[in-house]
Amino acid sequence: MGSKAAFSVWRNLIAPVFDVAREIRIVERSGNEFVSESIFTCFSPSPWDRVRLLREQQVQELFCGAISRPLFKMLRCSGILVVPFIAGTYREIKDAWVQGRFLHQSFIMPGCANYRKYFAEPVFYSSGENGLMGQQEREGPGPGGEGPGQRRRKRGQGAGPGGYCVCRNCGHKEPHKRGVPCSQEICPRCGGPMYRE
Repeated sequence: MGSKAAFSVWRNLIAPVFDVAREIRIVERSGNEFVSESIFTCFSPSPWDRVRLLREQQVQELFCGAISRPLFKMLRCSGILVVPFIAGTYREIKDAWVQGRFLHQSFIMPGCANYRKYFAEPVFYSSGENGLMGQQEREGPGPGGEGPGQRRRKRGQGAGPGGYCVCRNCGHKEPHKRGVPCSQEICPRCGGPMYRE
């Protein structure tokens, strides 16, 4: 039985931010054999439209660069496995998926070694020394019975209530989410970094 994966693409590379990526390629494989490829253009800024597109195309996996936490959660709740913070050419990532090969650690976006902190759950599993591939979201407490959000936070890293997260690029404001540092948020409008107001 075949399976489908989506790849956000920009100039034949994996697009740096899925939330604003316009080109989405959907690839179907059967076993480890390529079956077909479809190219979609998404101009809508609405995250719901992106989720709807992938669901309508019966996509099981998404390979992308950075992605906002809300959109990540929406996709996961729709049953789509998300493999984020990927960098490299579309062809090499696609070929690795079609052939069932593990993605080398060099395909992780620079500066995203601590992506687990961003999502508070593992998005990859390790196979051997250098292999990485997507896995299902793990629920429940972390190691030692310490659940996400229960760790002791340093001053100024998201523990305080109220306020806004402001985009450094376009100035868009989002209400601050308790327990989530603004520096870990991505602007839903332009995909830029945010800071605490």
